[in-house]
Amino acid sequence: MDSALQGLEGWGRALTQWALEVNISAGAVLIGALLVDRVLRDRIGASWRLLLFVAVFLRAVLPLDAVVWGVSPGALPLESVLGGANWSVGAPEVSSVNSTQASQVAGSATPIALAWAPIVVTITWALVASLLLAWQFTARRRLARELGCARTDERVRVPACYPVPVLVHPTLGPAVVGLLNPIVVLPMHIIAQLKPDEVECVLAHERAHVERRDPWLRMALQVTTALLWPIAALWLALARTQQLIEEACDARALHRGSGADAGLNARTYGEALLSVASTPRLALVAPTFGGGLAARIRALGRGAPRASHVAASQGARVRVFGRRISRFRETGVQHAPEVSGIVLVSPSIGI
Repeated sequence: MDSALQGLEGWGRALTQWALEVNISAGAVLIGALLVDRVLRDRIGASWRLLLFVAVFLRAVLPLDAVVWGVSPGALPLESVLGGANWSVGAPEVSSVNSTQASQVAGSATPIALAWAPIVVTITWALVASLLLAWQFTARRRLARELGCARTDERVRVPACYPVPVLVHPTLGPAVVGLLNPIVVLPMHIIAQLKPDEVECVLAHERAHVERRDPWLRMALQVTTALLWPIAALWLALARTQQLIEEACDARALHRGSGADAGLNARTYGEALLSVASTPRLALVAPTFGGGLAARIRALGRGAPRASHVAASQGARVRVFGRRISRFRETGVQHAPEVSGIVLVSPSIGI
């Protein structure tokens, strides 16, 4: 029992020192990533800027800290971990006891007064990480059960070369669900409310998630954040990576739609975003179409100046997307006023 508590004490001190160091270094990497992301957002696509924030996770995981992983927890000296800080409660200094006192302590039921604070740190770390992982696992299992009633629908025009099955659920979606055998789930109401070309935009976005292996990336980042939950920079980097994943899929969908065999354009795509914005989404466990509405439409709009210069020579008209906002206020979209005045180019402008 005593050896186990001493092991927990050593791990607690090591984890505390490691968390302090990584919070500082990962925070510095995050600040740099945010600055570079802002500077390059009009020059480099979201797929590349996403790597800036993946670097924050790499800093937290690699290289593995020798204090935590390379040393036996029970053998960690205090000075090498916390700079000589004494966390013990009511324990006499070892150097201040004489041989008689040492022999009495050795024969007692508790040979050494343990430092309980590091033990609490270790237990708390493990408990919170376990709860976060259990929450994610439970959410995925519950989602799998709820999708049991999803069925195919003949009203959905799925392209012949679409890589995964497309199912319709009464309420959930649109989203990509699953890792080994992913499926695309669409909610019933968007089949009835959206135009066929807007549904095509949704399918193109979800296809981009599948082709980019985004479910795997999201799961890896979420599990890493759960295991290393005291690292504050990871939570901020996770939120930004999720936003950039959606923007990258928007760009990929529109780029695919700019070819001669497809009819996607930025204006129709933006309207589809607004239409889906009020849909119940699965942001915790699955890449979705309608999240981060305002920022994503701004990202679409940032491509307009460059695209409009090219499109002007072909007689394309630049339209103010804000004129259509009133149509979506009736559907309960709360974010619509934030995007009024965004200028998009029609037709068929890839980003």
